[in-house]
Amino acid sequence: MLSLMRNAFFVVVLICSTAAFSVPKFEDFKPDRPELSLPLLDRKMVIAHNMPYIIYHKAENGRSDTVRFLNFDEFDPFGETKNMGGEVQTIAYDIYFNADKDIVEAAAFHQKAALLAGIDGFQFYYPVGNSVSGMLNLNKFIAAHFKAAEKYGTGMKFCICVSHPPAKMPEDQKIDMIAEAMRDLYVTVGIDNPLWLRTPDGRHIHYTWSGDTLHTVQPGEKEPKMKYVAYAYEKLAERSGAPAAFIPTGDTTSPEAIRERLEWFPAYWDFAANKRRPESRDIYKKICQEKGRTYTHTVYCDFYCSKVYPINTRRFNMYHFRKDVIPLKASDLQRDMQYLGVAELYFQQLSEISKFDPQIVNVTTWNDYPEGHHMAPEINHNFGFWVLLNHFKNIWLGTPEKNKREWMVLAYKKYRSDVIPEPHFVRYLQMHPDLDLVAKPQDDDFINLFAYFRKSATMYINGERVGKVKPRKVSMFKVPTKPGKVVAEAKSGAETIMTLEPPEPITDKPFRTDRLTYCYSTEFDRYYDALFGASAPRYYLRQYQLDSDGVPFWKKGRSVGVRHPDGREPTDAEIKFANGGK
Repeated sequence: MLSLMRNAFFVVVLICSTAAFSVPKFEDFKPDRPELSLPLLDRKMVIAHNMPYIIYHKAENGRSDTVRFLNFDEFDPFGETKNMGGEVQTIAYDIYFNADKDIVEAAAFHQKAALLAGIDGFQFYYPVGNSVSGMLNLNKFIAAHFKAAEKYGTGMKFCICVSHPPAKMPEDQKIDMIAEAMRDLYVTVGIDNPLWLRTPDGRHIHYTWSGDTLHTVQPGEKEPKMKYVAYAYEKLAERSGAPAAFIPTGDTTSPEAIRERLEWFPAYWDFAANKRRPESRDIYKKICQEKGRTYTHTVYCDFYCSKVYPINTRRFNMYHFRKDVIPLKASDLQRDMQYLGVAELYFQQLSEISKFDPQIVNVTTWNDYPEGHHMAPEINHNFGFWVLLNHFKNIWLGTPEKNKREWMVLAYKKYRSDVIPEPHFVRYLQMHPDLDLVAKPQDDDFINLFAYFRKSATMYINGERVGKVKPRKVSMFKVPTKPGKVVAEAKSGAETIMTLEPPEPITDKPFRTDRLTYCYSTEFDRYYDALFGASAPRYYLRQYQLDSDGVPFWKKGRSVGVRHPDGREPTDAEIKFANGGK
């Protein structure tokens, strides 16, 4: 009966929406339609890509340790994936604090964290498979975010990101399938729910990721490609029951590609392609000004995959299931990454926000731990990338006076690119081959230091003077990577005014491939307190710290340490809990 009622509501939604708007005939569908130049937002916003199913919570079966890439065993060098030294290099802080949270409370945690990071909303990854069931399953995760936002008044905004529709599936079949899932979500949370990301004139805003394949190419097509793609999304909006403005991604590094896309869409976004052609941002901004389109600006802090692929492939055919990974050895596999100069590209992207003054800053991503460009609380990235985003966001919003705190952020790789891990070496490469023309592994062989002080200060890294901070301006310094502790100091004359020593050192004896950026800041405790409480134990990475006998902690199965704010020593039980209960 409930299913019949829901289907009946779908019909009502479609009747009402058809009365409100309808798709013109294809031959009457024109470029540069007036609505493409209407404002997308009435304020500037930071929107992060969110993987809705990657969320640590107590499931209906009472377990919280079954989410792929979100359990300690996959990180553990001696766990089920020990043949490669542990498949996963990330540990989300969730696993220590959210095991008893249901999905709504877990979603509330992530919204609280995102707001602290400077993020205003999520666009949810919405992959299109061969049936509607996968999207209907995702709807429960997305709906949990709506419930959490309503319960706690977070004020976050939400939309979906239609992702890689099957290229060869008949077009109307794809559209009907996605529309069914979208209608289900609209019914569940309310089609007019104020938490939806919407334009001032009331259209829903949604994103796409590799979404051009919503259109199924037919022989003999004579119109511009983007006309067919945009028309397919117009049909999707109509059939889903709500007018929508879609922000697509795609091949937009050439002026011709950018111009064609903006003839048919109100904006576009790039996921992580801007490293190939950084000048494309200038081109994009100029065309937006010419055509009255909305400029968006993408930033990403890192890119190193924990997920693994068959050796010698350029296809993105990852091993999706843990059971398939367990028997494999390091030599059977490869990983994807990008050489970003550690955090230098991220810093450059943030620095350019004020120059381009976008309507939307896109963050790739909030919680895609498997690809390593996550901003969510995690034991490698910690909160250093939040410090930088919040600082530059305040400048962009015209409130630089909010940047009152002084701080330092360190970012580095755990070992140099020319060091070969033993015994678990997994080959890594930039699987987008064109990136090899613009970036090399040695670009990451530096320690990055970012600092902000209200007055001039002299900066040191491991005792070496690296330069002076310009007052009230974020300064970046870098020195070559060397094994050992990393210590940054700020001095005013002979007085040390700030020190930062992250717990994870750099090694020259890595036991496994791990090119994830390690980041730490003087703001760590402030963010940690805000999320978990001032008395909560601090979990930290210490794989390459040595114990009193000179043995690295990873070798003892104690890669994670525990620090108490009051200075007391952690118990054996606490250390055991921090390391997966082993």
